[in-house]
Amino acid sequence: MRQAFPQQSHAAENMLNPARPRVVIIGGGFTGLAAARTLEKAAAEVILIDRSNHHLFQPLLYQVATAALSPADIASATRAMFSKSSNVSVVMDEVTGIDAGQRQVMARKSGIISYD
Repeated sequence: MRQAFPQQSHAAENMLNPARPRVVIIGGGFTGLAAARTLEKAAAEVILIDRSNHHLFQPLLYQVATAALSPADIASATRAMFSKSSNVSVVMDEVTGIDAGQRQVMARKSGIISYD
């Protein structure tokens, strides 16, 4: 049985739909974002879990510090990136464990999130 998590988003109506496979992506770095973008049009429910609600390109922080770039040039809100996606939900949480046998991800605030 799948457990819904407290953070509801634009894709909340898909959270309990057992007909659609569920994919959980852990981490909103370059690879996590690329995976979510790739699955954005798939017939699956995609949940992206990250500790923060932004993606930051740290190598350019020094240019922000010297006023060569604006902070908005190197950081963007993860939820905003997927705001138009009907099947991608962003959850701000910390993963505490993975049970591959049971196909579950344990998160600090959200509890147990099952995947297919």
